[in-house]
Order: sequence, then C-alpha cells, then structure tokens
Amino acid sequence: MNQERNVNFLMANLGSEVTRLINAKQKGDFKLLEDAKKRALVIWTEIELKENLKERKYELKILREVIEDISKKYSDLNLNYNNVKDYFLPFALRVIG
Repeated sequence: MNQERNVNFLMANLGSEVTRLINAKQKGDFKLLEDAKKRALVIWTEIELKENLKERKYELKILREVIEDISKKYSDLNLNYNNVKDYFLPFALRVIG
C-alpha cells in the first residue's frame, strides 16, 4: 500500500470516528463520545506523523480543534455537523474506489 493510500485510509477512518463522535453527542451518550474521541485522536496523531503532510499542518490543526470542540458538552464553534461529515467523504470514496 502506498503512502498516499495510507493517508486516505486513515482520513476515511478518522471520518468514521468523527461521525461516531457527532452521533454520540447528539444522543447525549458521553461514554460513547469519549471512546470515539480517544480513537479519533489516535488516528489523528498517526496522520500528523506522516512525512508527506508537512504542508497540511494547518488543516490538521483545524481538524484537531473540530474534534476537541465536538467532544465538549457545550461547543465553542458553530459547526454544521453535516459539513463536517461531508469533509471526510472524498477520502472514503478514494479508499473504496
């Protein structure tokens, strides 16, 4: 598996965890939310360590802020959760396509 495919795979998986995070928050299930947050941050860290993503550090920083904000009981950011989920869709399509 090449490096680019690895990043796409990781981003698609991060998208799955972020979706779980959003769903847990909307249900008020803070145990599930915390579990999804932990998994999302593990994947996020793995993505951040990829050599070919040095120029995308700002984007990754924003992703981390979004994950952290969704994880809060009361969000600071005015996020549209459908837009957040849609952000990850191209990565999933690349992996399955």
